Amino acid sequence: MKKYNSLMIFTAILTMLAYTGCGAAPMNETAPAADAYSSAADAPAIAEKADGAEADGGYAEEFADAAADDYDDVGAVLNGIEEFAEGAEGILSDAELSIEKSIVADEELDPIPEPEPVPENNPSVGMLTAGEWKDHENWGFFSNLVNTGIISFPSFGIDPTQRIAVTVTDSAGTPLPNVEVTLNNDTETIWKSVTDKNGKAYVFDTNHTGTSITAVQGEQAQTISDIFENTVDAQGNVQTNDISCEFVLDAEQKLYHDTQIMFIVDTTGSMADEMLYLQSDFSAIAEEAGDENTVYSVNFYKDEGDEYVTNCAGFTSSVSAVKSKLNAEFASGGGDEPEAVYEILKETMFSPEWAEESV
Repeated sequence: MKKYNSLMIFTAILTMLAYTGCGAAPMNETAPAADAYSSAADAPAIAEKADGAEADGGYAEEFADAAADDYDDVGAVLNGIEEFAEGAEGILSDAELSIEKSIVADEELDPIPEPEPVPENNPSVGMLTAGEWKDHENWGFFSNLVNTGIISFPSFGIDPTQRIAVTVTDSAGTPLPNVEVTLNNDTETIWKSVTDKNGKAYVFDTNHTGTSITAVQGEQAQTISDIFENTVDAQGNVQTNDISCEFVLDAEQKLYHDTQIMFIVDTTGSMADEMLYLQSDFSAIAEEAGDENTVYSVNFYKDEGDEYVTNCAGFTSSVSAVKSKLNAEFASGGGDEPEAVYEILKETMFSPEWAEESV
């Protein structure tokens, strides 16, 4: 405000001089007085700007103080980073010291071997994969395929649509393998089966004429006949629901001495990778599953019109002979038509080489 008062006094003096003719200036030379009057009129605005500048100066001073505080904070952060770096350097030094001690403790460290590259089209052992599907364990799914007409029977001379599942154990509940199970009517045996390693066997009452089931193991025999009581409804219709029964025999497990393993291989063009895997894995499979009482048979099939339809061989105990036969095969041929699955099954499943007393 002091600047404002001085400026007003100065302007007033100038105005007075202009009107009294101080300095004997001619009356027509009025420009200085007019300028002075204009400056006096602008004085309030100039004073207001001066106040604004003074306020801005205050803000600038506050900003400078805040910046100084921020600088102090940045300095603190930098100090913290420097301390962290020093700590990291100490940890690194400790790690290097531990490595040196470890090397000293082990007089000689074994070098890390370089991984061997896998040659193309030369698969390593263990790449062969396999899956298993059992209709017996997915009976509802199988029954739907039959009931909707997707598959039909008889096929291979059998009609497995009225299944009876049989379980045979000893008195301790241990499954009994190789127990003969027969489905009978009043005059003859309709179906014969043998229990597997889980004591399970299946017989099929295709014509719904069965009257009893018998399980025989050595001198032990047991017959169940009431299993069929609920297979016909009030209207006389035969029920096709799953039927099961259990036998308990006082007998020992009958274990077979010999094992027969058969391979049936699709050798059409799309099976090239699988052929390579089997050729690589066969020796490992034979070592894992076989012994001196194991024999093998390897069989191949393609399509009609190919180099062959089926190519079968008998059982042999020679792993090298089977390996040679496998290695001589390669995938080729085939087409959009189904492969000769029926032909290969007919030729192998009904082979006379299957032994009665073998797994």
